[in-house]
Amino acid sequence: MTTARMAKNAYFAQKGACNPYPLLNAVKEGIDELRDSNGYTGTEHALKDPALRLIVHQLAWLFKSAKMDAPDQPDYQECVKEVNQILRQSGSSFGL
Repeated sequence: MTTARMAKNAYFAQKGACNPYPLLNAVKEGIDELRDSNGYTGTEHALKDPALRLIVHQLAWLFKSAKMDAPDQPDYQECVKEVNQILRQSGSSFGL
């Protein structure tokens, strides 16, 4: 169940919050609040929470993630390429 604090965070997110750090904290706090509530039924519960969805929506907008909706988008491919390159340079394999 969305708490008043989560609703307040979602309100400010949708009013144009532009700092990702507090938004990320709000997502973590919101998930923690849901998990601690009596009606929590698992991951799906958090994924359907309206306040969390609005906060994540603002984060996606800040990070310009809409351009990355499909794997065939150049921004997505460039990000994947860069992350894989960093993993290779660091010696991580992860099946690369």
